Amino acid sequence: MFSFICGTFFSFLSFVGFILVSGEILTRRRPPDPADTPSNYGLRHEEVTFPSRYKAQIRGWWIPAEQPMGTVIFCHGQNGSMDGDLPQAVPFYHAGYNVLMFNFRAHGNSDGKTVTFGVFEKEDLLGAVDFLAQEKGIHKSAVIGFSMGSAVAMIGAALSDKISVLILDGVFWRLLDVMDYWLRSRHIPPPISSFIARLAVTGASIRTNTRMFQVSPRLWAKHLNHVPVLFIHGEKDRLIPLADVQKVAADLNGPFKIWVAPDCDHREAFKKHEAEYNRQVLGWLQEHHHG
Repeated sequence: MFSFICGTFFSFLSFVGFILVSGEILTRRRPPDPADTPSNYGLRHEEVTFPSRYKAQIRGWWIPAEQPMGTVIFCHGQNGSMDGDLPQAVPFYHAGYNVLMFNFRAHGNSDGKTVTFGVFEKEDLLGAVDFLAQEKGIHKSAVIGFSMGSAVAMIGAALSDKISVLILDGVFWRLLDVMDYWLRSRHIPPPISSFIARLAVTGASIRTNTRMFQVSPRLWAKHLNHVPVLFIHGEKDRLIPLADVQKVAADLNGPFKIWVAPDCDHREAFKKHEAEYNRQVLGWLQEHHHG
C-alpha cells in the first residue's frame, strides 16, 4: 500500500511538473531574429519607444514615407522579433506608406518576460495606435500581422476604430488548435496531441495568470465593425488548416478576401511568391486604406 501511495504521489508530481514546464516553454521570452536595421535597406528611420497600455515599454522603428498616402503597422510573429520582417516593410515604404514596426513584449528589445499570444500583446498594439495618434497625428492605420501578430491585429481592430484595414498572414482560429496541429506535425498522433496541447495551455494560463484557452481571433471577428480583411494562407500550412481561416472569415461583417499561396507552408508566401504577395497586399491597401 505504501509503495502504491508513493507511486501515485510521484506520478501526480510528474504530471503537475509537466504542466508547469510546458507552460513555461510556451510563454517564456523569445530569442530575437538576427539583428537588422532599416538603414540596411536605404530607409530613413527613427528609433521609438512608447508605453503599452499594460505594463511594458515597447520599442520599435518609425519609417516615414516622403509623401505618405497612409500608414501601416507591423505585428510580428511569436518566434523572433521585428527584425525578421524588415524585407516585407520595404515595398510598403516604396509604395508611399509610413511604416511603424515594433517588438511585442518579451521579444527583441521591448520589456516583458512572458508571451501570451494576444492576451497582453493586444495592449502593445493599442499602445502603438496611441503613439501614432499622439506623436504623429495619425488617426487611421492599416495593420499587417504575421501568425500570432495576425491574431493580435484582429483583436486590436475590434477594440480600436483607428485600425481601418487588416492584412492577416497566417491567422489561426484558436491557440489550442495551433498547439494540437503543431504536435501532429511532429508526428504525435491524436488524441495524444490534443491532450498534451491542453496541458501546455493550462500551464501557460497558470504561469501568466490569464485565460489562455480563450485566445481565439474568431471570437473577435464579428466585432470588427466592417474592417476590410485580406487573409494570406499557405496552401500546405501544417499549423493552420484553410477551413479554420474560412471559419474566421465567415464571422466577419465586412469585406474580405482569402489568398491561398500555392505550395507554401506557414508564413512562406512572401519568400516563395514575393511579387504576387506584394501585388496582393498593396492592391488591398490601395482599394481600402485611406488614411
